[in-house]
Amino acid sequence: MPEMKHNFTKGRMNKDLDERLVPKGEYRDALNIEVSTSEGSNMGALQTCLGNLVVSQPNNGSANFLSEQPSVVGKVEDARNNRILYFVNKPVDENGKAEDLIISYNVETGVSEVVFRDIWQFETDVTQTSNSSAFFYLSDVHGVKPNMSISRITGGVLNGTTAWPFNPTVKEILRSDSKVTVKNNDTTNSWASGDRIRFTSKRVLNFKTTLEDNNLITAVNIIDDLLFWTDNDDEPKKINIPRSIQGSLNGGLPTAIVGDFLPTKLIVNGGSSITNVTTGVVTDKGFVEHSHVTVIRQAPTQRPKVHLATTKRKVVYDASTDSFSSANVDGTTEPIVWFDGAGDILTSGSDKTITLTNTFTLDYELGDIVVFNLTTVDPVEGIEEFAVMATITAIGNTNLQTITIKVDSIDEDIVNESDIWNVTLKQEKPLFEFKFPRFATRYKYEDGEYSTFSPWSEVAFIPSDFDYLPKKGYNLGMVNNTRWIAIRDIIPYNIPLDVVEVDILYKEEDSPNIYTVKSIKDASVIPSEPADDEWNSTALINGITTTVGSTGFFVLEKDLIHATLPANQLLRPWDNVPRKAKAQEVSANRIIYGNYIQNYDLTKNSGQRYKPDMEVSIVDRLNTYDTINYDKTAAITTVIPTVERQPEKSIKSIRTYQVGIIYTDDFGREIPVQSNDTGTFTVDKARANKYNQIRARVQTGPPSWAKYFRYYVKETSNEYYNLAMDRWYDAADGNIWLSFPSAERNKVDEETFIILKKGHDTDAFVKEQARYKILAIENDAPDFIKEEKTDFESRQLTFHNDGLIRKGKDFFAILDDQTTPDSDVTQSALDQPIKDLKAGRGEYRIRITVGSRKSSFYNLISVSVHEQDTNYARFIVDRPFEDDVIFALNTQQSGMRAGTRIDIEQTIRKNKPEFDGRFFVKILRDTLIEKYIYRSAPIKKYVVRHARRHFTLAATGDENGNFWKTNGTTNNSWQHIINETQDGNPDFTNWFIDYAVGAYQGENFSNDHADQGVGFYKPPSTSNRKGTFLQFSYSHLNNNTRQIDAANHQTEMAFRTDLETPGTLVRWSDDPDEVVYEIVRSFGYSAINSGTGPAQYGNAMPGGGFDDLTTRVRNYDNSNPDRSNKRHRFNLHLQTIEQTTPTGKIIPKGLPVGLDDSWDGTGNTSQPQLSGSWHPLDVGALNNTSVNGYNNTTAKGHPFFDGSSNTRYSGRIPNTFGNSNPSNNTGVSKQDVAIAGGVEIPIKFDTNNRSIASVSQVRATSQVFEIVEEVEERVNSFSSTNPGIWETEPRQDVGLDIYYEASRSHRTKAFSSTLGDEHGVDDAGNIVFQNLEYYNCFSFANGVESNRIRDDYNTLQIAKGVKASTTVAEQFKEERRETGLIFSGIYNSTSGVNNLNQFIQAENITKDLNPTYGSIQKLYGRDTDLLALCEDKVLKILANKDALFNADGNMNVTSNNSVLGQAVPFVGDYGISTNPESFAADEFRCYFADRQRGAVVRLSRDGLTNIAEHGMEDYFSDNLTFAKTSVGSFDTVKKTYNLTLKDYGTANGLSAEFTADNTVSFNEKVKGWTSFKSFIQSCGGISLNNSYYTFNNGNMWIHHENYGGGFPKNNNFYDTQYDSSVTFMLNEQPSSVKSFNTLNYEGTQSKITENDTDNEYYNNNAKTGWYCSHISTDLQEGKQLEFKNKEGKWFNTIHGLATTLSNLDSKEFSVQGIGNASNISGGNPTPTLFDLTVSGVDGSCTISCGTPIDVQGAPGQYKISMNIGTTPGIAKIVFNSGTVNTKVPMPDELVATFNGVTKNDLSSRVGGYLQGLIGGEKDKTPCPSHPDYFQTITIAGGTTQRNNMCQSITNHPMDILEYDVGTGGWNNTGTTTIPLYGPNALAKSSMGSLTTTGYATKGAQTINNTNWWSRDATMYISVPIGYSGNGILDLVINAPFAGTRWFLNVTCPEDAHAIPSSAIVTGSNVVCDASVNTTVYHQMVTGLSYGQVYGDFRVNDWVFADQKGTTPLPAGRYKMTNPAGANFNVLVGTTDQKGDTVPGIIETITAC
Repeated sequence: MPEMKHNFTKGRMNKDLDERLVPKGEYRDALNIEVSTSEGSNMGALQTCLGNLVVSQPNNGSANFLSEQPSVVGKVEDARNNRILYFVNKPVDENGKAEDLIISYNVETGVSEVVFRDIWQFETDVTQTSNSSAFFYLSDVHGVKPNMSISRITGGVLNGTTAWPFNPTVKEILRSDSKVTVKNNDTTNSWASGDRIRFTSKRVLNFKTTLEDNNLITAVNIIDDLLFWTDNDDEPKKINIPRSIQGSLNGGLPTAIVGDFLPTKLIVNGGSSITNVTTGVVTDKGFVEHSHVTVIRQAPTQRPKVHLATTKRKVVYDASTDSFSSANVDGTTEPIVWFDGAGDILTSGSDKTITLTNTFTLDYELGDIVVFNLTTVDPVEGIEEFAVMATITAIGNTNLQTITIKVDSIDEDIVNESDIWNVTLKQEKPLFEFKFPRFATRYKYEDGEYSTFSPWSEVAFIPSDFDYLPKKGYNLGMVNNTRWIAIRDIIPYNIPLDVVEVDILYKEEDSPNIYTVKSIKDASVIPSEPADDEWNSTALINGITTTVGSTGFFVLEKDLIHATLPANQLLRPWDNVPRKAKAQEVSANRIIYGNYIQNYDLTKNSGQRYKPDMEVSIVDRLNTYDTINYDKTAAITTVIPTVERQPEKSIKSIRTYQVGIIYTDDFGREIPVQSNDTGTFTVDKARANKYNQIRARVQTGPPSWAKYFRYYVKETSNEYYNLAMDRWYDAADGNIWLSFPSAERNKVDEETFIILKKGHDTDAFVKEQARYKILAIENDAPDFIKEEKTDFESRQLTFHNDGLIRKGKDFFAILDDQTTPDSDVTQSALDQPIKDLKAGRGEYRIRITVGSRKSSFYNLISVSVHEQDTNYARFIVDRPFEDDVIFALNTQQSGMRAGTRIDIEQTIRKNKPEFDGRFFVKILRDTLIEKYIYRSAPIKKYVVRHARRHFTLAATGDENGNFWKTNGTTNNSWQHIINETQDGNPDFTNWFIDYAVGAYQGENFSNDHADQGVGFYKPPSTSNRKGTFLQFSYSHLNNNTRQIDAANHQTEMAFRTDLETPGTLVRWSDDPDEVVYEIVRSFGYSAINSGTGPAQYGNAMPGGGFDDLTTRVRNYDNSNPDRSNKRHRFNLHLQTIEQTTPTGKIIPKGLPVGLDDSWDGTGNTSQPQLSGSWHPLDVGALNNTSVNGYNNTTAKGHPFFDGSSNTRYSGRIPNTFGNSNPSNNTGVSKQDVAIAGGVEIPIKFDTNNRSIASVSQVRATSQVFEIVEEVEERVNSFSSTNPGIWETEPRQDVGLDIYYEASRSHRTKAFSSTLGDEHGVDDAGNIVFQNLEYYNCFSFANGVESNRIRDDYNTLQIAKGVKASTTVAEQFKEERRETGLIFSGIYNSTSGVNNLNQFIQAENITKDLNPTYGSIQKLYGRDTDLLALCEDKVLKILANKDALFNADGNMNVTSNNSVLGQAVPFVGDYGISTNPESFAADEFRCYFADRQRGAVVRLSRDGLTNIAEHGMEDYFSDNLTFAKTSVGSFDTVKKTYNLTLKDYGTANGLSAEFTADNTVSFNEKVKGWTSFKSFIQSCGGISLNNSYYTFNNGNMWIHHENYGGGFPKNNNFYDTQYDSSVTFMLNEQPSSVKSFNTLNYEGTQSKITENDTDNEYYNNNAKTGWYCSHISTDLQEGKQLEFKNKEGKWFNTIHGLATTLSNLDSKEFSVQGIGNASNISGGNPTPTLFDLTVSGVDGSCTISCGTPIDVQGAPGQYKISMNIGTTPGIAKIVFNSGTVNTKVPMPDELVATFNGVTKNDLSSRVGGYLQGLIGGEKDKTPCPSHPDYFQTITIAGGTTQRNNMCQSITNHPMDILEYDVGTGGWNNTGTTTIPLYGPNALAKSSMGSLTTTGYATKGAQTINNTNWWSRDATMYISVPIGYSGNGILDLVINAPFAGTRWFLNVTCPEDAHAIPSSAIVTGSNVVCDASVNTTVYHQMVTGLSYGQVYGDFRVNDWVFADQKGTTPLPAGRYKMTNPAGANFNVLVGTTDQKGDTVPGIIETITAC
């Protein structure tokens, strides 16, 4: 008998070829078999597979899970440590606990341990509460962590539907007592014993569940002990495996992977806790938080705070004020003379005692070396400086007011004068003397990563007092005077807990280099070391251990800097670690990410685009030296400015700034600067003398993702310079030359503009613009300023008749008799020009003057002897005289006028020493130059025009005293006094200050007049006059003369004229200050003072008035008239002019004589510095008295005259009627009264034996009164110790849009008292004003602003900032770089370098692939290259090298300068689609699935191969494309690639029974697919140490091997038993018809079914084994076969099957023909009738329940039928109008018909009972033809409809769209109309009957604008018990509006869930007392994803009386019990908007 014999030597399936063509050794199908790769040695044989055993079990069955089982979402092998790490998501279990785990399984020991445990939800019960709700006790706290959110669960409802106020969170946990303390709580949040509390926290690991898309993590790597992964959903993460394991230990032992264990703690510095060495207290580092596991590391957000001092001496910290103070080491002295009594200068070793004048104590000590300094200005030498260095040998008293010194060194040039000296302590050199240092910090983390930098500190710079001398050439004020630096805020409040060191960094402004100052370490357990003192805010200050605050403290006393950081660190503003990434790999010792997200969308929480709105201003910065007082009660801050302004940091004036803002996330990722015009402001020059600060606030809320913000500032000007001028000089063209030190030459050129900032020789700030263009620059002094001019004036001259000065003549001749000593020439100024001209020296020019008239200048050419008379000299001028000299000739033209003089000006050009080392700049001379440069020149020069000696006379007595007699023998007479000889010369004067008495009778003697002199007096306030009134008199008038006149007093006429001329300048020669006064007015005599002048002064006179007689007063004895007793009195109004005296007093205009503003000796109260000035009455005053206390005298004030009214001038009445008459002899002396008070001046009278002043006392009042005028000569320039300062105007860099960091990081949330940091917003969420700690210069408060060391050229300057940013023109937004790669810094464990967190975007760290290849899905390092598996292509990227190519395009060699080099695509159009989970690798081979092309691809040395073509091409083409996921792994034991296709059946349109997942195996040895497998890979498998593992339901399983004493069963996977099967063909001679008789096989036991009735013995006992389940040919089928063992083979006879309807072959002739088959005959003689097709009610083809439908688009009536079957139960229809994510959706209506019943009502979680059209109001949808018409739907009005003509119609016309099951699309089958919808409240009676498409008359609606109102609206369909109809559910969706979007899903019928309940109860107050004695049934409206469990009833859920939902529960109250056993009062039945009661819906739930 012929036999067909087959074996399985090829060992692979072939599902591609026709049955007739499948080769021998291949088979059609196989399940769970091994062929060729057998378990034993039977090669070519077929056998079953060994199953698997669980080896690691996080899901051990100890807890039930509510919605889904745990799942493994990622895994990685750690071959070095023989372990596998896998990631487990454990969703919420029945106890309310949810956690994510990382488990380590050791393949050698079989031990599992927890690497990481994140408990993110935990529920427990309250056992005890507190009255304040501040804490409570719990039954269990193992899952509670600080900062977890707290909520209370009541009856399954989360505290109703409202959140608790203040969001309470966990503050701390006392685990020993199970006590939890709450923060942010409020008394409205309450809990009672027995309450269920839920704690939730931000997830650390954040693993996804199996219900979430893309839940698998396919990018996992291990580098040494570091585990990296990325899930494309959260930050890329990293943990340290050993430390995480240690943090997961409980009690020091390995933690079981299941149990009540704590979450993972943070392990730092070698231990789980840190012991404080001092206190012994163990403090926990806490639990790991999200920020601890991210690859990106947080950087410091606070800038270090820097405290500076100019001395180290006595630095002290005051904790009460949180401030530092230091020693006073600078002071001043009393005047010192450094010469001994012999006039010799002191020498080294000399001793001297010095008195100090400071109001504070100087902190000097014995042995200190001090330096005395003095700076003076010499008129010739200019600025001179002197210094003395000495050692303190004794201290005089405790206040240190005197010190004794021993001179060490002394300048020899010190002059023998008494001067006040500055004194200072000699100290060591300052730190960073010529640098602008800044400080920052960075963190070092436990794993060696370094963070980016903190914001940089302000410049650590203490300027000195302004000291910018041209002689020095630099500004000593801009030298860093810092000698002590303290740095704080280095360990800030928010320092991450895994930071182990903080580096203090140092940077100089001109250098990109960054240095470490010190690394400050935290405490360590292993090794056991305490924290550095600085970490605990402790440091030595002057040898004393001092604790300063709590945020770290470091003292820097030396400028020694340590290591230099890599240069790229300054280019690292933040780490550009991707926010999310799909792919990850380690290559070239770096982490590489692909297909990543970077940046953020600039949207706010409201969804609006972010636009900054800035409020920026410039304010006064608080001076460091100001006193700041804060009144806590009144909350008022008072600032007391310092009197002496000090240099202080400021914002540069004359600049325009723009403030911008950047936002950062938690990790410091920044956006570009956001700014606009609202942030722009200008600092005007007017603020140059202030300390400026920027005050800013951004008024728009931050982007939704932002956590911090910082301010940035832009200022685009270039550098500028300050220049200190030396002198100024007039220019020949009327402008001005300025001289500057030559060292300043490079600062300016002829294109430069310079700005005057401070006046010359004054601190006056120049607030005006004062901007000047440089007109010329000379490096040598211009000739004009070298000219030195000397002015001379001749006396009256004698001219030769042939030498008169005439027009047209070019000479003149003057008497020059050399033999006459007093000739006109030798005694005049002409003598010098004659000598010089004859010697050829100098240049002269002359002009002619007669009185005030002057001619022009003429150059003097030569001098010779006059030809006619040798006694005359002939002077030749350069040109003939012109008209300007005519005035000099007399009327007869015969001679020169009397008084003709010659003014001579000599010019000599000199190269003065002041020109050396100077260059010269010419600028325009204007009024500002006059004001600020010329005004500060040396004191003006005055020439005396007239001078008169005078006395002061008071109370001269009556005439009987003979005071006015001419008797020269009367020593007391006036005549004697004024005629006394002095020093051998006659001393005569008639002038006196008039306090005397006088009288006058008119010429007609008809009137009597009395008069009293009042001398000096102050004008009353009513006169509105300033200054002083003075009565100044002239005696010795002739008897009949009323006044000084030309006839009698010719020599006094010019003096009188000047006295009576307003503006005349006067002074007293005795005044040491040489104060000049002007005569404002001379008044009192109408003939002289015409006009209204006298009347204006009438009220100014003591006594009230005067008349024209006031100017002439007589004292006389009528019997003996004498001219000596007659005088002319002048009433003068005097006041000071604005001036600076030669002694340096600055005097304003308007002060009185003596410069006081009071009259009682108190001096000048408004300007105290002028008090004690000289006064004319001081001369000759008695008893050491004076007016103002001049020269240490007693200040008495002005004299005044006491009278009855006791007023100052009572009784002194000028020119009033009195008793005097011609016949008496007493005159007006009867009016004498005592001069009371004031200075004591001599009184000259002898009446009644009164005291009589001696002649000498009266003569002692003698002094000289001068009339002066300003000299016309040019004022010489001079140098000053306080020079004028100029600033160059910088050129603008307007093109640069660079901003610089200007603040620390401010949080975007409100202030936290717990965190205690500066906050960016207030408690209302408004961003508050910030005073930016940013500055770019120092202000010296005098207009000078500097940013440069010493103000030298090209020296170091304060930079605009360290950290820069800019704006971007295009919109900044989140960016998914699908084809991009980005890599980190390098990792080197040997050298301890870990830069894996450093992604420095300024470097070339990215690479982009060709976008046509699709997105990167997987990266894999192979050999030394990197594979990039994209959606449509696979590429090889050279790592750490790049390719060089020959000219022919072939690769030649590689260079090694690129981290990622050339990307070379592999040949073949294959990619990995979007399924990186399909990737697996073994040695040099890689496998993956290309779902898009239906291919499975192997990448090997031969390139890409589609291994699906090995007999499985059709299979993968049909199924792979539709798989939801395709998970791959490589089994190194069997050398197979296992590929699992998940959910491919559903996606392929198959029915439910074909939705099972499938695993199929590819074997390299057979080059084919060996078998399908029954184990399904949830996360792929993993191989290690020749073992293969997979995962299921969160557990890990080993395949093929024994484990733990257990033996795997064949075909038993995950504890489920499966069969093995193989389908093969016997296809020899396929064209022949063969008759098969028997079938046998060689192998193991056959299956035996027990049968005791067939008389066979072999089947008495059942056995498992092989059997033939199915046999068929193309003609016939056979029965199932079992086999008998015969001679080592297993046999059985083949039995065919009779033909029936079930095995009908339609190809057979008997069933072919025309028409529908209604019956068929087969082997069974009885025909069986069957339906060929099944149709729905409306004729649509049906789909199965559980198939979701999602539609969007056009309006229409959508129809679809579903087969929900006939199984009794409730089918739930979830209908979402607008899909689940639309808050207020477009309205749609669902109508369902089943079993002849139609319904359109639903219930939703938010909206409750709904009927008909659901969604929200929609207005103003435009008509197609006219925008004014529209469709609408409103709550109160229903819908309206317009046609294409925008006409109102009465229905909604729409297309009919029927679902096409075959295409999944919609077919338009016609049109229809539905009625308009009525208002929500329209009664049902108005709607007509409910049809299968809705109501017939008026549609029902339930619309609302509340968010989520109609979300998850649910309708139920009940399939009753015993139902025999079809299972077709017809659905109609009416979508009347365009833009419809709806989602529909129907579940298959299932039973409702039982709820213990009472019967219906009457009365709500007795419900809770009712008995729970029945059962009702519950169907939830939402689903398990909402955290709701079965039976956990909630408001708006459905409840029924029966389990199948046929009868809704009647309306009423019930007592129901939830799954937790809690009882509730439940109201069933709701009232809809139409007022109807609807049963079966829960209305309210109240706890019993």
